[in-house]
Amino acid sequence: MKRRIILLSALLLSACTQLSAGKVERIITLKGPGERQVEVSVEIAETPDEIENGLMFREGLENSHGMLFRFDPPRTEAFWIKNVSFPLDIIFFDAEGAFESVQTMVPCTDPCPIYRSIGPIRAALEVPAGFTATNGVRPGWKLMEE
Repeated sequence: MKRRIILLSALLLSACTQLSAGKVERIITLKGPGERQVEVSVEIAETPDEIENGLMFREGLENSHGMLFRFDPPRTEAFWIKNVSFPLDIIFFDAEGAFESVQTMVPCTDPCPIYRSIGPIRAALEVPAGFTATNGVRPGWKLMEE
């Protein structure tokens, strides 16, 4: 019995490690008017596969965690939330890193709605639904990266 528990624990640890293996994680800051700011721990989607898959097949996302998509050069982008079982806010940032717009994406089945930036963006940030309302993120905020 004890050996089964150890084996099960090892398998679970291995699965958790594989889920996060290869992911680039860092802290970014969203700065608002005055001294307001919010830190977000993000995975950065850099490869075409990471960008295409985003947060698909995840069980959830902790508060103040998200996925950052960067685009160089800035361009108009579209996202969907296929194979994601929880709602997300997607915040778009323009070429200068200023807040462009936000939309709440909801889980779907085919066909899934498409969520588009208004114009060319430098970055998109997916965070748990309600994040922008809770933190007051809106026009006047800026994405700060090193």
